[in-house]
Amino acid sequence: MATTSADPDVARRLALLGRSLDGALLLGIPDRAAYATDASEYQERPLAVALPRTDADVQALVRFAAAERIGIIPRGAGTSLAGQVVGGGIVVDLGRHMNRILGLDTAARRVRVQPGVVRNDLNRFLAPGNLHRLVGDDRRHGGEQLLRVQLDRLRQHPRSPRLGPRLPRRWIGGVVRAAVG
Repeated sequence: MATTSADPDVARRLALLGRSLDGALLLGIPDRAAYATDASEYQERPLAVALPRTDADVQALVRFAAAERIGIIPRGAGTSLAGQVVGGGIVVDLGRHMNRILGLDTAARRVRVQPGVVRNDLNRFLAPGNLHRLVGDDRRHGGEQLLRVQLDRLRQHPRSPRLGPRLPRRWIGGVVRAAVG
């Protein structure tokens, strides 16, 4: 399995990391080439592609990347129009396996989801309780945009004071905090 790393020790450590994950770590050139682009014109082959299945997989990836000083590139449906999900680090495809709706509290109007949930899937889940308008509408991506991406975009919008700058910390909460301390 060839990697783009000039350092064979990094390639060996990536292979070891891949064996420790419940999900997969793709190191082959064809797999990495498939993740070298998104809906933009930008292209760059990543060092590896991770398909995590669990929070522990994401934590292990973050710890590894921090120790090796390698960038992590979270990716969902590849609908980015400006190249945000391509790069030479480790692409983490959160939409492949971490795409479940974990719980719904209708009284509090809250839903718990994994980071790979697609907005349209969540709206279909919420529709019977007439809660589907909680998520909003972004037609630029045909509804295939991950909810995490939409919430990040809402957080950055100047007319979104309710979400504010605290959203990312709450959103990724336990996964990243547990990985980096």
